[in-house]
Amino acid sequence: MNRLFTRSELAAERGPAIRLLLGSVAETAPVLVSGYAVSKALDGGFLAHRPAVGFCWLLFALAALALRVLANAYSVRYQAEVSEAIRHLATVKVVTAAVSGAVANGGARTRHDVVAKLVSQVESLRRLAGALLISGLNATLSLVSAMAGLALLNVTAFVLCLPLTIGAVALLRWQVRPLAAVNDRVLGTDETLSRLTGAVTESLRDVLAAGATERAKRDLHGAVADNASVLRDLARSGVARGLVVAVGGYGPLLLVLLLAPSLTSAGTLSAGGVVGLVTYVNAGLVPGLRALSQSASSTAAPLGAAMRRLSSWSTAGGAPVAATGVRVPRRGDVRLEDAGFGYRPDAAPVLYGLTLDIPYGTHLAVVGTSGAGKSTVAHLIAGLLRPTTGSVTLGGVPLAELDSSRLRKEIAVVPQEPYIFAGQVRENLRYLAPGADDEQVWRAVHAVGATETVTRLGGLDAEISRQGLAPGEQQILVMARTYLSEASVIILDEATSNVAPDVEETAEAAFRERPGTLLVIAHRISSALRADSILVIDASATTAGSHDHLMAVSPRYAELVGNWDPEAEPAATAGGGGSVPTAV
Repeated sequence: MNRLFTRSELAAERGPAIRLLLGSVAETAPVLVSGYAVSKALDGGFLAHRPAVGFCWLLFALAALALRVLANAYSVRYQAEVSEAIRHLATVKVVTAAVSGAVANGGARTRHDVVAKLVSQVESLRRLAGALLISGLNATLSLVSAMAGLALLNVTAFVLCLPLTIGAVALLRWQVRPLAAVNDRVLGTDETLSRLTGAVTESLRDVLAAGATERAKRDLHGAVADNASVLRDLARSGVARGLVVAVGGYGPLLLVLLLAPSLTSAGTLSAGGVVGLVTYVNAGLVPGLRALSQSASSTAAPLGAAMRRLSSWSTAGGAPVAATGVRVPRRGDVRLEDAGFGYRPDAAPVLYGLTLDIPYGTHLAVVGTSGAGKSTVAHLIAGLLRPTTGSVTLGGVPLAELDSSRLRKEIAVVPQEPYIFAGQVRENLRYLAPGADDEQVWRAVHAVGATETVTRLGGLDAEISRQGLAPGEQQILVMARTYLSEASVIILDEATSNVAPDVEETAEAAFRERPGTLLVIAHRISSALRADSILVIDASATTAGSHDHLMAVSPRYAELVGNWDPEAEPAATAGGGGSVPTAV
C-alpha cells in the first residue's frame, strides 16, 4: 500500500481481509438477482397469468435482500479489524520515525507536525481505509454485479451499455489524479498550520516579551487563509462527480428506453426484460457509480494522499521530503545571497540585494542610521524573518529547510528588550541550557560581567521578576543566559544599550572568546571598532570592511564616526585578526 506497509505487515491481516471480501460479495447478491428475478416474475409469472410463479421469483429476490442484511453484519466486523490494524501499524511507524528523527537530530524536540500526523493523518487513514473497505468495495462489486446481471439477462443490452460504463469508469479515473493533488495540498497546509500554531503557543511568552504579536498573528492568519483556500479547491473538485453517474448510469437507462421498442418488436427483448434492465440500471449501475465516484473523491484520493505523506515521512526518519525537512548544517558559516525583505508587497523594501559572507568565528558589527535595516538583517540571519528575495543559509543549508528546534539551538538572539520571567535567577539563566550545573552558570555570569547584578539579587536561588530589575540588569542577565547556550551564532541586537560602556566591552569580549560567530547590532561606534569587520547598512551603498577601509569608501560610516564622541566612552581599539566577511 504505497510503500507505507510492507508485504509481511499486510500478510498478517490477510485472514480478516479475505473474510471481508466474501461478506461484501454476499452483500451484492440482491443486485445480481434483482433484474433477473423481476424479468422472470413478469414474463413467466404475472404476464403469463401464473401469479404463483411471479410471487416465487419476488420471494427469491426478497431472500437475497435478507442475505444482504446478514452479510453486512458479518462484513462490518472484519472491516473494523482491518481498519484498526492499519491504524496500529501507521501509529507505530509515525512514533518510531519521530523518535528516530529526534535522536538523529541530536536530541532536539520533534516538530509539532507530528501531532497533526497522529491526530489527523493516522486517524484519517483508519477512517478512510474503513470507509473504502465498505463503501468503495461494495460500490465496485455492485457495479460488477449489475453488469453481470445485464449479460445474464440480455447479451445485446449488455453490449450496448458496456461502452458507456467503461467510459464512466475512465472519466472517474481521470478525475482521481487532480483530486489526489488537492488532497496532498490539504494535508500540507494542515501540517503547516499545526506546526505554526504549536510553535507560537510554545513560545507565547517570548512572543509577548519581544512585541512580536502582530507578526505571529500575520503568520497564523496566512496559514489559516492557505488552508481555507485549499479546502475551497477541494470542494470545487467534486463538482464533476455527477458527470460520471450521468454517463455510466443514466446513459444506459436512456439507451435502453430508446431502443426498447425496436428490441421488443424484433423479439430480442421481452417486456419483462425491459423492466429487468431498468431494474439493473436503477438498482446497480446508478447507485454503484454514484458510490464509487463518492468513494474515489472523498475516500480513495485523501487516503492515497495520507499514505504518501506518511510513507515519505516515516522512510525519511521523521523528516518529510518537502523543504521543511530536518537538515543539519555542516558548520556555522552564514551567507546572505541577494537577500531582500519588505513587510508588504506594495511597500518599498527595507533591504534589497544584500550578499554577505560571515565565516564561522567572525566578530561582525552592523552599523547604520535608525531605520536603515540593521535589525532586519539580524532577524533574517536568525530566521525570525524570511527574505522576500534571495536566501539565507547556515552551514550551506537554507534556514527555511532547518528544523525550528535545530535553528533555535544554532542561533541565539539577545534583543534590546530582553525577556526575564518571574522565578529564580538560576531558572532564568539556565533557560537555554537546562542541563547546566551551578559552576557553569557562575562561569557565564563572571564572563559577561553580571557578577555584581547576580550578587545584589541574592545569588542563583533568589526569586526575581522583570519589574524588580533595571533595564541594564535585564540585558546583562540575558547575555549570561545566551553565553551559557549551545548556539554557534550569537546576535546582539542593541542588547547593551542600557549598560555602561565598560560592561558592554566585557560582555562583547566574552562572546568573542567563546567559540562561534558574534554579530553585534551596534549602537556605539566603540562596538564597531572592536569587531573583525563592520557592515554599514545604507540605502545608497551597503558596504563591509575594516574601519580604515570604510572611512575611505563609505561616507555614511565616516558621518557616523564623526558624530561619535570618544570622550564619552573608554578608549577602544579596532579588533584585528579572524575571518573577514565580504559584502556586495
